Amino acid sequence: MARGECSGGIRGLVDVLSLGIRVEAGSLSLNLEARDIKWLPGGRVSLIIVASREGGVTSEICRVLAFCGRGPYRPWVELYSFEERLSLGPTIIELKGSSLESALLDAAASSLGPGEPLFIEYVWDGETLEDLTRGVHPAFTRLGWLLLERGFTWFKLWYYPEGFMEGGEKIQAEKPISDSRRRAHLEELASEAEKVLRNPFASEASKARARAFLESIRNAQFQGNS
Repeated sequence: MARGECSGGIRGLVDVLSLGIRVEAGSLSLNLEARDIKWLPGGRVSLIIVASREGGVTSEICRVLAFCGRGPYRPWVELYSFEERLSLGPTIIELKGSSLESALLDAAASSLGPGEPLFIEYVWDGETLEDLTRGVHPAFTRLGWLLLERGFTWFKLWYYPEGFMEGGEKIQAEKPISDSRRRAHLEELASEAEKVLRNPFASEASKARARAFLESIRNAQFQGNS
């Protein structure tokens, strides 16, 4: 598949990351950008995402594999092989909770429309991994909550990939395809939030997210961006 046949969202993601996204990380001004972009057979494109600073110092953040979409098959984006810590000269940056992580998720979320899956590996994030092993629904883990805030309302946990082609353990998230599906998803998540609050093994952070979600639903204030 030629680049021109790719969905507008995936082309836009490649273009934005090719140009780079300026990100402020504390006292540093960094560039979030794609390197080694490859258009692959089967309508896929792969990218290596790095952070760079003045002087040409770079540190790899993760890899991206995206599917352009074809006929009835919807586009998707997968983020994987994350580095927990970025080494930029004398500066070490923790990716978790950073402005770089936020900018990357913003770019990935913006490239996908309703029903178009985002896959994100979670084993690098100890907090998310621990919550999942304790039976917390993906939406109320640290990573899942970031996706919920960006308009994703349907979640699936890929815990036992069936073969090496599926990659590592990951969360799949999708935006709703209609208002009715959004309402249904939110009702399902409200039920899952109640389960988190009753779970004696759930972390206090996941319970706080569940309470915040239920409060926003009760007050009709949930504002996940679509």
